[in-house]
Amino acid sequence: MALMKQVSTTDNFGRKADFPSAYVKVSFVSANNETVNADVVIYASNPKENTIQVVKNEQYKFAPDLNGPNFIKQAYEHLKTLPEFAGAADV
Repeated sequence: MALMKQVSTTDNFGRKADFPSAYVKVSFVSANNETVNADVVIYASNPKENTIQVVKNEQYKFAPDLNGPNFIKQAYEHLKTLPEFAGAADV
């Protein structure tokens, strides 16, 4: 499971970059009864060069639903509630 979304970011030199079909993947989840920590990696591909690059790494925290689906599924559902992932498509 992953999400696809247009992502805009600014590099260390202040230059803006747009990635129209960024791939958003939950790479790691750790959890207890009170908090889920989800590490998320956003990738962009360059079909002309046949490469994939990491655009950014982020960490998100949320309260788990102990009666809900597994924590990875919950992490994706949580991401889709955030403004920066509004309109993201499941892939």
